[in-house]
Amino acid sequence: MIYDNGAIVFNSAFIRIRFSAHDRAIVGVEHVCDPLTNEMSLITCAHDSIKIWRIGAEDGSSLSEEQKIKGWRCGVQAFDVTPDGSMAAVVGVDSTLHQIFISHDASPATIQSFNNGCMQIWHVLFAPDHMHYLTVNFSAALTLLDMNGQITKSGSFNAVRQISVIAYSPDGASIAVANNEGVVTVLSSSTLASRFFFEAHAVKVRAMCFSPDSSALLTGSDDKTIKLHQIGGSKSQLVKSFCGHRSSVTAVRFDRCIDRQRFASCSNDAMIIIWDVTSGHQLHVFGDSHDGVVNGIAFSFDSQYLVSVGDDRSICVHRVDDGKRHPRGVQNHFSNDNGPVAIQEYAGSVSAYDTDAQEAHDFYASSAQFGADAGERGAEYIPTSTQFHPGGPQSSYYHPGLRGHVGDEEEDELLARARRDLEAVSNEEAEDH
Repeated sequence: MIYDNGAIVFNSAFIRIRFSAHDRAIVGVEHVCDPLTNEMSLITCAHDSIKIWRIGAEDGSSLSEEQKIKGWRCGVQAFDVTPDGSMAAVVGVDSTLHQIFISHDASPATIQSFNNGCMQIWHVLFAPDHMHYLTVNFSAALTLLDMNGQITKSGSFNAVRQISVIAYSPDGASIAVANNEGVVTVLSSSTLASRFFFEAHAVKVRAMCFSPDSSALLTGSDDKTIKLHQIGGSKSQLVKSFCGHRSSVTAVRFDRCIDRQRFASCSNDAMIIIWDVTSGHQLHVFGDSHDGVVNGIAFSFDSQYLVSVGDDRSICVHRVDDGKRHPRGVQNHFSNDNGPVAIQEYAGSVSAYDTDAQEAHDFYASSAQFGADAGERGAEYIPTSTQFHPGGPQSSYYHPGLRGHVGDEEEDELLARARRDLEAVSNEEAEDH
């Protein structure tokens, strides 16, 4: 069935198409591209299943369901997929990692599942080589798992139970780890060693995304704001704050265009906002796309469409461009025979977070420090200074301060979520009988 006849809202170049897609809440969405055929698809992940949707060749808002993948009964707490759509990873609330091999032909997907123990796999991202998973281990470590679920690398991390979101930089060099206290730690992806940390928000960070050139980081928080941070070698700098949501920010995404001047955000308030980076202005607000929480957003490869998913089990396709902008090449997302393809430098207009040479030198040479408002709250943290020794270990570790109870509250929240999903599964089984 072709889903291109839903409710359509016209507003200049902005069009919205909505339809119900899953039987339970949808938690993630991503566009993928087969590098052999250049065929574009959309993948959505819900608590009940993953679905693969073929995107219309002439109409990017037209979707047809190609495949439905089921292999877990508990709810999903983390999801990721490779850019070519050949593999997906799902972590359930029971800490089971489901490794899904997706075929682009008519053959069914293959699922392998690993469970290393309670809370031993929490959060998941594909590593840049697409052969490992970055996960969080509640035994106080960030871990890399191979395709057999075995730990190949581990790095200790303070207050690991407070981690709320993790993100890889597009160039694969850095990992950003945010927590319930609003602190973001930037690590080396090759060593899992901490480079520096900074206070991005005063409360929990729920959403995070690097810019396409890896030079900046967007963070979204329970304080209803989004912040853009310049990311250097040893510290960060706040560039701009964006205010407009009325509840917690759940996802942020840059578009794929070379000018790096637009991003989107979504929230528990059911709003989706398109932002201009330079001015901080809202380019457009979709205020009635979903009935409730919006969990995920994803730009199409040509940046003309933005897809959103939410707790209302629906997919919304938003036309957000007129086709005159210039996306970066899709091939930059994939690997060649010699390894991962490096992300190319971007040409075009000057970014709002570009600096001149002297400013950049001063910025990158200085040591790690908190954000502008950290002075009033500095007593709550016990940071160690950042030190770099050629050939030696790096140290810049965040230590939880006086608000240590936050971790316990968050763990209770996770357990409550797991209990709700298990109850839902029991209800479904009772209905089946």
